[in-house]
Amino acid sequence: MTDLVVQTERENLSAKFDLNPFVTDWETARRTFFACIADAFREPLNPRPEDFSTASTTELGEAWCKYRMFGGSSNMVLRADSIAITFSNIVRADYALVGEILRRAGESLLPKIGGYNEHSYHVSTSQHVEAVNGRVEEYLAGHASAKIKSTANETEMEFHP
Repeated sequence: MTDLVVQTERENLSAKFDLNPFVTDWETARRTFFACIADAFREPLNPRPEDFSTASTTELGEAWCKYRMFGGSSNMVLRADSIAITFSNIVRADYALVGEILRRAGESLLPKIGGYNEHSYHVSTSQHVEAVNGRVEEYLAGHASAKIKSTANETEMEFHP
């Protein structure tokens, strides 16, 4: 009998801070975003000028500023109505650093961007799972809902980087 062994390889995590009211003074917010990251995230991220980019347009809803972390695989993006932070391909050893970055974003970055009387945040994660010597149906059954019926008959999983 084959044992079911599941190894979580890597995961992606996204957090989004919604800004209310939205940014109206874009140029000031852009400068503040860059300066705050350079200061508040000096340790442990060591930001460099080439890690920053921006797109200023004539429409406020299309403008953005980006700070690329860890060589570009993860990023922090300021838009007029939100700050989104995305971490790609993290492992458990990265959790402490990810938690610290999220904490600093909430405590340092949000207050400096503007006087927001209200903000909310959303966090979502996805894991890349490898079933080793296992039966996929058994693993997936542990995550199934009694209310949802299967619509497909998958007998194997494949990983494509």
